[in-house]
Parts: sequence; C-alpha cells; structure tokens
Amino acid sequence: MDSSAATNEPPRVGLRELRHDARTWVERAKAGERVYVTDRGRVIAEIVPHRSTESILDRMIADGRAIPAKRPFRGFGLPTGPVSTRGTDALKEMREDRI
Repeated sequence: MDSSAATNEPPRVGLRELRHDARTWVERAKAGERVYVTDRGRVIAEIVPHRSTESILDRMIADGRAIPAKRPFRGFGLPTGPVSTRGTDALKEMREDRI
C-alpha cells in the first residue's frame, strides 16, 4: 500500500496489510524508516524506529522542525567597550518617583 514513494511523506500501510506482513513493516522501521498505519485511509498510528538516546532536539532535526548548529556554541563572552550605569540609574529614578 506504499503510495508515498513520490513524496517525502512516510510510507502508509493499512491495518489488513500490516497484519498480513507485519515483519516487513517492522523491519523497515527498524532500519530507520517511519511508517504510518492507516484505517480506512486515515492515519491512526506510526511505527517509528526506537532511539533510546535521541534527544528532543535530535527528533526535531529529523522531522525538519529545527536546523542543526553549524558550529559549537562557545557562549556570549563578556561585553566589550565601556560599561554604563545609565539604565540602572534611570530605573532607580523611576522607582523613587513612585515613592
């Protein structure tokens, strides 16, 4: 029933075919493929590969919902240039006006 070959969508298998040939579909999932299970044409479940160490970010990257970093994050570091207290002074002044 795999009609998704031309799209990026996971293959679909109906309940009847899944019951008849479960091993094939489980092997495909085991190989890393996600499989949609349908009932009367409606997706009701997914068979997905087991990934015990997969993080949420890894899953989002695999699903195309996040983009992996191009290089490791090294932190923001200390600000450069002169330090100003203008913002702090303005907040203090505003608070004094309320009292």
